[in-house]
Amino acid sequence: MPLKHIPYQSSGQEASPPKREKFHWTLPSVLERISLAMLIFFSYSGYYGINLWLEREKNEFYQPAFWIDYLVPLAPYWIVVYLGLYTILFAPIFVIRDRFLFRQVAYTYLLTQVASWILFLVFPVKMILRPAMADLTANSYVTWLTKLTYYLDPPNCTFPSMHVAMAAVAAMSCWKVDRYIGKIALTFTGMIGVSTLFVKQHYISDVFMGYILAYTSYYLVLKYYPIKDIPKGHLRMHRSNSIYLVLMYITFMLVLGYLYVSGWTPWKTKGI
Repeated sequence: MPLKHIPYQSSGQEASPPKREKFHWTLPSVLERISLAMLIFFSYSGYYGINLWLEREKNEFYQPAFWIDYLVPLAPYWIVVYLGLYTILFAPIFVIRDRFLFRQVAYTYLLTQVASWILFLVFPVKMILRPAMADLTANSYVTWLTKLTYYLDPPNCTFPSMHVAMAAVAAMSCWKVDRYIGKIALTFTGMIGVSTLFVKQHYISDVFMGYILAYTSYYLVLKYYPIKDIPKGHLRMHRSNSIYLVLMYITFMLVLGYLYVSGWTPWKTKGI
């Protein structure tokens, strides 16, 4: 039986605002949300497939570096912000409650990813400003994280910055339903954009194109999706749920910290 929204019916009286109604999860809605979240997560891995393919098969790359790219120094401590993508990517799961709106968010993510893949193949860009892995000494937690990032992520497929684009889509999706959470997410997304420059993962042109691509996807799929007739209790989660994002980030960094103190250095298998 197809589901549909039941618009909120106002009584016509201006004295009281719409009542926040309690939302009840159903098994189908939970399974759909998990399925869409997993689809987003695994489709993001398509980036790595294209990256590795270009690393093996492509010999010529574009290098759209501007003068400012040469002025930005390598600052490994920015890696702790850079890795924040893998938390903010899941922000809509803890912010957006409405089942139909969440589907639109998933479509926005997928559109952004597919558009990025096409640009990676049509306009292959290589980051030449980051240091060689052999020249980067992993003598601290942040330098170890940076070297691990370099090891897992070859310096191809940088235009547009999918790192920035996906973070921006997540932040704008949150903004759609909650301006307060959205402002925090957008601020953090701006910091992620800066971090990609200081970690030497992207050129400034990659970052701007990432934001442009994210907004284009948001504009085409999500911006004009109607939500004014959806009660807040159906539209968004309670703001306290955002603490789970913080806990996710802390857990992620603790796991990486455990690998660091355990002496895990996978790049040594390649003699680096």
